[in-house]
Amino acid sequence: MLDHETRESAAPQVATPAPARAQTPASVPRNGAAPGPAVDGVRPPPADALAGRLAAAVQRRAAAVEAPLLQRTLDEDFPHGGTPRKGEIELCHAFAEKVSAIVDQVYLDLVAGNVKGWKGAKIGTFLKLLLNERPAALVHFGNAIEERVYAVMRATDLGETWEAQFDANMGGASFPDVVVHLKSGARGLIDVTSDRRHILGKAGAWCTSVNYIYVAEAWFPSVYKEHLGPIAKNVRAGGVDTALVEQMLDEADEARAARLEARELALAEAREERNQYGSYTEFVREKFGGKKGLADAWMRANGLGNAKGVAPRKKRRGLEWDQKAKKRRVAVKSRLATMTPEEKKAADKRQRRAAEERKQHKAREEQYAKRRLAALDVESEEEDEDVDIV
Repeated sequence: MLDHETRESAAPQVATPAPARAQTPASVPRNGAAPGPAVDGVRPPPADALAGRLAAAVQRRAAAVEAPLLQRTLDEDFPHGGTPRKGEIELCHAFAEKVSAIVDQVYLDLVAGNVKGWKGAKIGTFLKLLLNERPAALVHFGNAIEERVYAVMRATDLGETWEAQFDANMGGASFPDVVVHLKSGARGLIDVTSDRRHILGKAGAWCTSVNYIYVAEAWFPSVYKEHLGPIAKNVRAGGVDTALVEQMLDEADEARAARLEARELALAEAREERNQYGSYTEFVREKFGGKKGLADAWMRANGLGNAKGVAPRKKRRGLEWDQKAKKRRVAVKSRLATMTPEEKKAADKRQRRAAEERKQHKAREEQYAKRRLAALDVESEEEDEDVDIV
């Protein structure tokens, strides 16, 4: 396991998150600022530090109680099946540190309500549910984090080639958030998650395939139902209202429509190019020098994977139920080992509260069933009386 420094970030238990000292790579100044290209049309100032940006929110709501700090580190002590070449582990580690710093920045901005300049369907959906006080917002919190992390990553020179949510070797068995492509052909995997150690519970041979020489989790603290109110308060204080959220969603719809139109155009052009050849065999021979694998890959990449002549992809065999259960147990055990006593206490409290809520819900269902049966009995007796009268 590589050495890494500890970083602190705020949990969203209250209206104001505490300023954080984010873990940053050598290319990022210690003030937390990452001077890079503009994101969503807004270029950050050279010294736009996390602490500096959050300080304004802290000052605006100085009366609020600060959240307790969580000690966090980049989790990269996972096994890997591949054999790294010289310097590859260091490259992956440096890249993962940059991703982790971005995750910290995005998480803290979202918790603090600094989202007015964000764009995308996922953040729009989360904010709409949040401002309407819908508990379903919890489901979309991580999606909003992920969407923004990708936006920042694409606008930043991270030094290595990477791909989002796809690796051909996994064949759909799993979708790593970030796949780092190294010159040797090996890959490093980075998951952006609030569920620590859940890599160990995934299919796709994350930790055993010879194709992967590095596995890490850039994690952020989980958000629970009781956190939604304080986050909503911060979002409103940051200048976001329902009208702005609707504008976000409209812009996301327009961007989605533009992507679909571009995709249809590319598909039509690819189909026209393929149809220039009399047969698929001729297409493979003339355009790809007889290399059918390359031709099949081109067809799939251009949406023609179901065309005649293209070899179907071999389906990956999924995990059996008992295999999934075993991996989940391993992941849970590993996660518990990383928790502090305070975190375990909080988790136990949430579990007890959830168990009590389930018990109350079951009792309400039983009472409803009894009342319904009693009402049906009364209706049945009234019907019998009507029959006797006739």
